[in-house]
Amino acid sequence: MFLKHSLHILAEILPVFLIAVICSSLIDLYLPNNYFEKIEQSFIAGSQFKSKLGLIVAAILGALIPICTCGMIPLAIGLLRKKLNWKYILAFLLAGNACSIFALILNLGVLGWESTIWRFNFAVLFAVINVILFSLLYSESIENIIESKLQETEEKKHCCGPKVSKLKKIWSDLKETSFQFLPWIIFAVLVASLMHFNHDFVLAKTGELLQNELISPFFLSLIAFPLYLCAGADVAMSAEFLDLGIALGSVLAFMTASPGVNFTTLVVYKQAFDLRVAIALTVFPVVVISLLGLIFNLLT
Repeated sequence: MFLKHSLHILAEILPVFLIAVICSSLIDLYLPNNYFEKIEQSFIAGSQFKSKLGLIVAAILGALIPICTCGMIPLAIGLLRKKLNWKYILAFLLAGNACSIFALILNLGVLGWESTIWRFNFAVLFAVINVILFSLLYSESIENIIESKLQETEEKKHCCGPKVSKLKKIWSDLKETSFQFLPWIIFAVLVASLMHFNHDFVLAKTGELLQNELISPFFLSLIAFPLYLCAGADVAMSAEFLDLGIALGSVLAFMTASPGVNFTTLVVYKQAFDLRVAIALTVFPVVVISLLGLIFNLLT
């Protein structure tokens, strides 16, 4: 069962991973170098309100794209090569990790309109608030790390002799990204599967915490961390939580955290950037989504 569950998770990840890498290569090949710069300037050149609106637009697009965590990061790196402001890319990435059109459709079919609308809103708010926090606390560090990583990528691209065909370029990107990310993804999947087969025991021991509307958003966000519940796979557990009478805000925190702030995202962020940024991209989002769940519980 353990191996079967691990293979099932990998079967979910690998197709979107493949699509994302191909999309990233196509973006790098075909979009003009100044395309995203023009989009960025249309927001940043305006008022501060317009700049914040750009973050919301990026988060909405990320929350609707049909790709989950292990596909979003390679796609985001492809966008970064186009020199788009990292804040917009981070909003796109975080919202895309937390939500997708697949998850929204599945959520609608199983749990109904209310939780689906709030799930989408939580993903967008989650992304925008985190980007604002990062821009205040880690702006220079993240910009330096991104520039360093992109420079490494450019050096590899220009040190390898004559130009290659577009098909070979896509194949080369696929191999390079796979060697970079897949070992970490497989490791994370195995850990997530191990935790999956022990979560019933954990839940049985923590019933009182789950029923407390003030504590449960934080607790469910932490429970979500070792699980990889991508593309709406969290819906079944979320339905069980709601049947147990757990507050909707707490379940929404779980819905957002389980695909967007988990062990898989931590190791992939670590491989894409560095450990310091990976930890920050994990800790801040857990706190933000827990507070959003708490506020929702207090207001409803």
